[in-house]
Order: sequence, then C-alpha cells, then structure tokens
Amino acid sequence: MKIFGKELKLIIFDVDGVILDLYACFQDNLEWAAYAMNLPIEPIGLVLNAFSSGAHRGYPRLSENIKQLLWPSLNEHEIKIFIEFLIQADRENPYPPIPGALETVRFFRNNGVLTALCTTNNKNELFSKLMFANIDSNLFDFMTTGDTGFIKPNPRALSLITDSLGIPKENTIFVGDWYPDLDAAYAAGIEFIAVRTGKIPDFAFIREGVPKNHILDSIFDLTKIVTLD
Repeated sequence: MKIFGKELKLIIFDVDGVILDLYACFQDNLEWAAYAMNLPIEPIGLVLNAFSSGAHRGYPRLSENIKQLLWPSLNEHEIKIFIEFLIQADRENPYPPIPGALETVRFFRNNGVLTALCTTNNKNELFSKLMFANIDSNLFDFMTTGDTGFIKPNPRALSLITDSLGIPKENTIFVGDWYPDLDAAYAAGIEFIAVRTGKIPDFAFIREGVPKNHILDSIFDLTKIVTLD
C-alpha cells in the first residue's frame, strides 16, 4: 500500500478530534466543569472560537490553555481540580467515535498497515475514553500517552512508536488535528496529514506549511488517497 508515492507501513493517529469526536461535547463538558467551580463560562466560547477561526494557536497542554487563556487567576491547585471535574464530565458525557473512524482503522490493518495512537491523555483516561466509545484498544499496535513523559510537540512522542515497532519514519504518517500534532510530526521527520474534524481551518494548516492535499475532512478520507499494490 502506498500514500503520496511512498510505501505505507504505519499510521499513527491522534485521539481527540481524530478518532474521537471531541467537539461533539467538549464545550458542554468544559462548561459543566466551570459551573462546578463557579467559574464564568464566557471565556470558553471565546477561546474555542479563536481556535476554530485560526486566530490563536493555543498551547500544547490543557493546563496551559486554562492558565493562559481561560482563567488566568486560577492557581495550580485550582487548575488540577478543574481538570478533575472535566474528566468526570468526559466520563458522564463521553466523546463518540468520528464517523468512519473504526472502519478506517480496520481497513488499514486488514491491508497489513500497523496502527498506533499518540495522545496527551494519560493511559487510564485514554482507555476510559476508548471504552465509552466502544473502541477495542487491541486495534492499535502501540500507544504513547502522557504517562510516557513525552508530550507533543516533543518529537519523541512519535519516534518512540516508530522505534518500538521498528518502522522507518519515511514509511509512517501521523494524522492529527491540532498544532502540537504537526509540530511533533515535523520535528520527528514524519509526514503529517491534517483532518478538519478538530475544527482548525484549512488556511491555518496551510499557514503552518501543510500542503493542501494533506488536509482531509476526516480520517475516513485516508482510504481514498492510498493505492493498493
């Protein structure tokens, strides 16, 4: 199997916004956690709009976005409490799979391509999200999580996967929806494909150097741009 003229042996997927439909309930869950802490909810919509309009890149970690963009007055302990409330909200109002995501993963596995996940979620939270979305973790040959100590945009979050599976980077692609995803891919020397399901506009990806033919509606469209040997 080939993609963009190169043999494809491994696809690494981001999770939130790529495999799971983050925006199906992310704002609702953020607002629930804010209500639980008596925080104003207005900044949530403003910040998410800034992301989806391409006006702001945001920060790699949720805690940084909380501190820098949402509620700068919160201290480290309060941010930790907010994240705990958000995790609770995520479990009560879980993220569904992106339409066609599971079929896409199975398509590539059935054609001999390895699949992996790279996420900033810790391992327990990742498995919880997959469970609530009825996604079998055995569909993936390797996973890097926040527990590894390598958080995107650190390229080691990706190279740990290629090294562990013994797959050359030139035969690997990383599919993401967010700026730290593409930053990690570029730093690791792995071809990046962007999907629109994370709500980042095309011009923002193009501004960051992503070729237009590397921007897809969703991961399902990967099946349309590969060629079978």
